[in-house]
Amino acid sequence: MGLNAADFSAGVSITATEATIDALGVGGAANHIMLDTAANIATFTNADAEYSGAAIAVETDTGKVLFDADADFSAGSIVIGTLTVAGTLDLNNFDIIA
Repeated sequence: MGLNAADFSAGVSITATEATIDALGVGGAANHIMLDTAANIATFTNADAEYSGAAIAVETDTGKVLFDADADFSAGSIVIGTLTVAGTLDLNNFDIIA
């Protein structure tokens, strides 16, 4: 998928909304999985280089898991899966295995 050590580290992940990630600044989104609505994720451009490389996002309203090689979800992304979760998606639903 193009993920590397600069993108995610094994066992460490943080979930955050698009607005939270957008405010992190350069490189601040390492190990972050964006969890937000499809509409909010589609506006994320990574203009401030919050992600240093690829990014993963999960649409909380559709369950789609998205991958974007340059973290600019506004320019399109690849659906790599769909989650069906009873309840709320949060950090406890994700583990990074590297």
